[in-house]
Parts: sequence; structure tokens; C-alpha cells
Amino acid sequence: MLTEERNQLLTRVGAGTPMGDLMRRYWHPIAAVSELDANPVKPIRIMGEDLVLYRDRAGALGLLERKCAHRRADLSYGYVEDCGLRCNYHGWRYDERGRCIEQPFEERVDPEAMVWAYSRVPREREPYEQQRIPGWQGPIKDPHTGRWLSSHIMNQDFIAWVGQGTIADRTREHLGASDRGIAMIRRRLLADLEAIARGEQPKALVRDRETNLCIRLPIADRKLFEEGLPREQFIKFHRDRFRMFGAYTYQVGQPDAVKREFEDAIGVTIEECIADGDRR
Repeated sequence: MLTEERNQLLTRVGAGTPMGDLMRRYWHPIAAVSELDANPVKPIRIMGEDLVLYRDRAGALGLLERKCAHRRADLSYGYVEDCGLRCNYHGWRYDERGRCIEQPFEERVDPEAMVWAYSRVPREREPYEQQRIPGWQGPIKDPHTGRWLSSHIMNQDFIAWVGQGTIADRTREHLGASDRGIAMIRRRLLADLEAIARGEQPKALVRDRETNLCIRLPIADRKLFEEGLPREQFIKFHRDRFRMFGAYTYQVGQPDAVKREFEDAIGVTIEECIADGDRR
């Protein structure tokens, strides 16, 4: 019979353990090549490590740490390319040796850019009064595979958030120039914590009732949304998004009733918008 100490010595195989060091000196089968035919990216857990196996379009096989080195997103939801695997969050791309070979946002970063946006009905439908703001819950996982859905914008964000873990390990991330806003908000939150500890108030509290009625925020294409678009230009502006995502760009599962309310507001169906563009 083994002692508890000897049992721990034999059974603990994580990185940095004696048995883990021993076992990592040997080859271990982790997947069949055919498993990558249907989906070229496969999450792997072996000896206490979370990894991701992939085969890129050139046929190269790579086995990487599952967390992206940038913001710790889950690389098992990444996209294979001609060379390497690209993170679905901010697009960092890794080759089969684990080297980061592209950081697209760092190449054309504009850290000052922050926008708020909303939709407006075509001018021909104005003045328009929205009677209610509908609420609904969309699916987040594929019921057949259990994998997170990634077809829409917010669903991709959900994957990035959850993939970082319940409490993300920020000690292992590598922020770049494009993450200036992340660094700023963290400093702001830490400063606010210190202010509260001193008995002071944090930033961005608006106590004045009149000021609070309408706080003017930055918005993308302010003139466009304040003045609106005629029907033809509205359709042209939204057509590609309608073709890719349907009526709602941001999340899977918009109910038909909500879609019909949107179509009633803009005065044209999504199918008519797409068909109009195809005819042109």
C-alpha cells in the first residue's frame, strides 16, 4: 500500500510535477487525423493542460495553449487560415510552433476611437413612435454539439468572455496599443476603489436631475443618425448585414414577432431589402 505522499507523487501529472515531467518525455496520442476533417480545430485536455489542436489550410498541424496570449480568449473557437490559427476575439494569429505571427489591430490601431450607435427608421417612416422595447433570450449553445454559437457578433463576444475563465488570469495576458482602453478602465476602477476607501465618491456619478435627463455621448456617424436616410439609401446601408445575419446583427435567435415589428417600423421586409440589392 502506498503512502499518501507516494500516491500524490505518482498521480499528479500537471506541468511542473515530477510525474508530469516524466510523462512529457514520451509521445501521447491525442486525436485521430480524421477527427479534423469535419472541424479542423479541436480542444484537448491532457495531463492537466488545456490545449487546442488544429490543422490549417496548408495541412500543417499545430498544438497550442488553449488561451490566446493577448486577452486569454479560447482558441478552440478560432479560425484556421492558409498558415496558422486566428483567435476569434481580436484576430491574433499563431503558427504551428505557437509563434504569434500577426496582430492586426496593433498594425492599424486608433486607441482614441470609441463609439455608441443606434438604428433609425427611413425618413419616409418618420415621425415614428416606438410603442414598446421588446425583450427576448436567444440561444448561446448548439443543442447538438454543446459548443457555443459563433455566427453573430454578441455570440462571438460571449465566447471570448466565457473562454477567459470564471476569473481570468490577467497575469498572463499581453496587452498591446489597441488595448489602451482596457488599461485605462482598469486604472479608473482601481482609483475609484481607493477613492471610496478614503470616503470619497467614484467618477461618473450624475446627481443633478436636469443633467441626467439627456447625457450626450459620442456616436458613430452622428449626422447620419440625427438626420436619417431615405428608404433607398437605408436599404443600401444595411443590406450586407441583413444578408449575413438577418434582421438582427448581434445575437442568434431573434423571435419572428420581434423581426416583424422591426420590418413594420422600417416599412420593408428583410427579404425585400436583400432581393432589391441582388437585382441591382
